[in-house]
Amino acid sequence: MMTWLKRWLSPTRKAPITMPDAVIAERNVVLTALLTAIADLSQAYTHDPNAIIQGICNSIVNASPHIKLAWAWFGDADTTAIRPLIYAGPAAAYAETLSIPRNAYTVKGPAFSALLTDKPDYRGVSRFSLFGPWRRAVIEHGFEVAVAFPLKCANPQMRGILVFYADDQHYFEAIGLAPFEALARVAEAALVQANLRIQLESWANTDALTGLHNRRYMEDALARMRASHARHGHAYCLLLIDIDHFKKINDRYGHTVGDMVLRQAATIMHQQLREEDLVARWGGEEFLCAAPNCTAEEAATLAERIRQAIAQHSFILDEVSIKLSISIGITTASQAGESVTQLFQKVDQALYQAKAEGRDRVVAWSDITAPPHAAHAVSATAAAAG
Repeated sequence: MMTWLKRWLSPTRKAPITMPDAVIAERNVVLTALLTAIADLSQAYTHDPNAIIQGICNSIVNASPHIKLAWAWFGDADTTAIRPLIYAGPAAAYAETLSIPRNAYTVKGPAFSALLTDKPDYRGVSRFSLFGPWRRAVIEHGFEVAVAFPLKCANPQMRGILVFYADDQHYFEAIGLAPFEALARVAEAALVQANLRIQLESWANTDALTGLHNRRYMEDALARMRASHARHGHAYCLLLIDIDHFKKINDRYGHTVGDMVLRQAATIMHQQLREEDLVARWGGEEFLCAAPNCTAEEAATLAERIRQAIAQHSFILDEVSIKLSISIGITTASQAGESVTQLFQKVDQALYQAKAEGRDRVVAWSDITAPPHAAHAVSATAAAAG
């Protein structure tokens, strides 16, 4: 027990000229942890807010032996129970099993009080508490006081709390709540910063019109697929998709209708993909699909499924209803040393051939390089997919 704190805070004691050395030392420890958390935040490149908050919890429990546990929770403000999501400290085992149900008693405790009032709250922890986990925690972990701080999340529908437990009931009175409040604000800043990074990355990698990945994102994804293919032999296929006679749609109906067509076509294409497949707006009315762990036959089946889905759809805006067709070129990564540029040249040639043959069809690169009987086999596979 920290008897020096009790003596220092005794009501019969006159105000000291200088604080006890132990209190000064402990404040310095906490402030050091705060500065560490701020420095870590300024250099953080992770997009995972959980990892950032975990670092904040780690910094304070590693700095002070008197902080037995730090934990955080995020969720709906109307939650019926609070269960720590992130925790650190010698008493981490307590947080692993802790569940605070929302009831008339627990809403007066520090966790729910901070959540509901949006103000810090600290309470003594007693072995005679009506809250069962606290009774056990006093004996097993030496808790004597808990303080909870509200956290505002980037999502306005969400809330959070950051909670600390100390081993002396007067600890937060002596050290002060300010540095712990500052840690909570650092946690909030970390959440906002992580959310902004996620948004910026999404904006940088997303086509604004269709909501699909953009060319930049797909180029990076293709580089990763090529590396995986070179190291592990994981095959992948490319599908280059072009909307037939799209310029005529823009010329006849205007760009508003043209944009509607692109958005709806993008949605239809995405709906036909497997979970691991990627599709991006490659430019104008062209779309590029990358299918990892995919054979030539599976790529032909996928391409035909997309072609038929587009053909069967009526593109409607106000009084305008349009039927469309698409042309698709496909190719498969067959050589470990083949570059993405070489592969794209092949799929581009296949698309050109599909256009030359009259559009509204799927052509594999092997169709235009293999003997006639081999080309016929691939085309037959695609035709049978529908």
